[in-house]
Amino acid sequence: MRLILTAVIWLVVLGGLNLFTGIRHQRATGEGPVFAEAEGAFTLEVSASFGGEKDPFALNIGEEESHALRILLLGEEVFAGSEFKANELFVIEDVEGLIEGRNEFFIEASPPSGAYNQVHALRLRVLRDGVPVDQYTLWSEPGERIAGACEIDLTVTERDDDHEH
Repeated sequence: MRLILTAVIWLVVLGGLNLFTGIRHQRATGEGPVFAEAEGAFTLEVSASFGGEKDPFALNIGEEESHALRILLLGEEVFAGSEFKANELFVIEDVEGLIEGRNEFFIEASPPSGAYNQVHALRLRVLRDGVPVDQYTLWSEPGERIAGACEIDLTVTERDDDHEH
């Protein structure tokens, strides 16, 4: 009886595993979701409480070079620059690759090495056809560089003008 019970358990476990991997393989070979590209002309406005410079401690491998400011959109590089000034608005125009819905920017910025004991902030603002859509602010701890993900929502919402406020 124990032998039959063991065989049944093995069949259930192996059959379940085979079913799971078969379903997973079908999903993996199918096409992924299709995202609608956002319409409009997009601009990024970046402002920081510090002047950026290349990270003197960065490890440069091959042709990869350290940057004072680097912005990625959904894993693709949007901007990489070697310097920027404190409290000045930095504008990146004609940004492509944004989709309707949530977009994720990854930002890396290196404050000057002489400002190691200060807290720093960096603000990213997204404009669609010159109209602000969303913004996000990243903060650093003293002595650290700014590195983080910003989630910007480009969901189209209809305004309800029937209500008076």
